[in-house]
Amino acid sequence: MTAANPSQVEVELLPEGGEIISSGSPWRLVGRTFVQNKLAILGVVVILVIVLFCYIGPLLYHTDQLNPNLVVTNNGPGGSHLLGTDESGFDILGRLMEGGKSSLEVGIVVGIVSTLFGLIYGAVSGYFGGILDGVLMRIVDIGLAIPLVFLFIFAAQIYKPSLALLMVLLVIVSWLIPARLVSGEALTLRTREYIQAGKVMG
Repeated sequence: MTAANPSQVEVELLPEGGEIISSGSPWRLVGRTFVQNKLAILGVVVILVIVLFCYIGPLLYHTDQLNPNLVVTNNGPGGSHLLGTDESGFDILGRLMEGGKSSLEVGIVVGIVSTLFGLIYGAVSGYFGGILDGVLMRIVDIGLAIPLVFLFIFAAQIYKPSLALLMVLLVIVSWLIPARLVSGEALTLRTREYIQAGKVMG
């Protein structure tokens, strides 16, 4: 009777139901999974194209987006204006580049700040629970009850409209949902068995 090959024994002990990913660094595993997702790659390509269009485009396609030119208002595509001009004489393609740049900046800043603040706020609320959680979540309810349009109109009457003001207003209303979600998840984790076991073990 021959001894079993160790490699064969190891194969027999492997669980069934799917392919086992080889060990490696977490970033390598994430990169491998990302490369296998064609929609994720397509999304990154689209984002890169938009970023290049908004930030590299103005360096190659020079337009004046500060001073209106009433001589060339409402011109069709062609000549020095690839997409034509609007009613104020501004180049439409240049307007798209500048507008896209502002949209990207607002989206990135608001997304990062609101997510971080909502994460911290919700984690504190869910971790301590009790009266503190009730007070903090009532503040979130009040914020969610305020109409966004009313807040924008109110702020426009007091402050001069600007990109920074838009970012601040969007951050004020965007952190509420992440805070509620994180708080609910933290409250759920407090009741898990391994958390209770950790508390018992000190």
